[in-house]
Amino acid sequence: MFVASAQEPCSCWVEPDASYTLLENTTDWNAVLGVNNADDGAHGAVYLPFPYQFFGLPEDSLFISVNGYITFRIASTAWGWDIPHAGPLRFVAPFFADVDLSALCATCNKVYYKIGPSSIRINWVRVGYFQNHLDKQNTFQLTLTDGNDPSLPVGTNTAFCYRDMQWATGDAGQGVGGFGTGTADVGADTGDMNHYLSVGQFNQDSEAFDGPGGDPDGVHRLDSASIYLDLSQLTTDPPYAFIGGDCEVVVPGLWLGSSPEHDVAVSTYPNPTVGNMQVVLSGSHRLETIDLLTLDGRLIKSFVIKPGQQRFDISLDDLAPGPYQLRISGPGGPKTSLIVRAL
Repeated sequence: MFVASAQEPCSCWVEPDASYTLLENTTDWNAVLGVNNADDGAHGAVYLPFPYQFFGLPEDSLFISVNGYITFRIASTAWGWDIPHAGPLRFVAPFFADVDLSALCATCNKVYYKIGPSSIRINWVRVGYFQNHLDKQNTFQLTLTDGNDPSLPVGTNTAFCYRDMQWATGDAGQGVGGFGTGTADVGADTGDMNHYLSVGQFNQDSEAFDGPGGDPDGVHRLDSASIYLDLSQLTTDPPYAFIGGDCEVVVPGLWLGSSPEHDVAVSTYPNPTVGNMQVVLSGSHRLETIDLLTLDGRLIKSFVIKPGQQRFDISLDDLAPGPYQLRISGPGGPKTSLIVRAL
């Protein structure tokens, strides 16, 4: 566990101010067939002054969905899709769920966005769920950058940021009172069943969390959390730092589609650890170096490994507690994993 100091807030949330654009619920959700819909509508296209690299392809515009995600190239009113999916949507989803903005509210059911020279930030502020419910509200944010914007750590181009998260599902065959049999998905997807990233599927009124592929997760695990990702490359596993509301850094396994150019898989254990960590390489490889870096890309130390070497130990006992990057360099390009020096 990594506990930040009082000067280091856990969440990357940025409060919208007068410089943001507010999407009006009565007029601005009309990207699909020109029909305004504050329940399942979309807005756009929103044009970017920078290229956002998404799984190897540059994107220069996007559509904002009421339902907690953005899409590229086509607008969408869908809700409740699983990751991965086979279909036309290329999307990034901080919280893909059945948001409903139809209920009138002076201080809630708001969606804002702000475009800068190298970033866009989209905020869903105290949004309710279908059908017209405001007894529980969610607040979350998506940030996309050109990969060099100083608002995100070096090596990342995407961030999911959360404040208070109170519900997971709507009423439409999914549940009652904000929870039920459906799930809210967090992640990104290209729709080709090969290139995608799943953080988790949420439908519990709890803090339970075992990452993607396990049991449904508790929505309160996202309270005040930050998730930093690099979604730019087909061949690079994104660095994945999930900082929970208590500033604990969680590093679960990912479901990640990737290019076959990488024929080596990497695992680390124990992770987190206070002492030695074993790095295990499976599969054939011609790797030469493994680098240990800070999250902002500063090199701490390098390890030389032999072709075909399967395992070695690294010591973390001389490092300050917190998350670090382990960069594995080889012929297929670099792969980066997150490791944590525990308290």
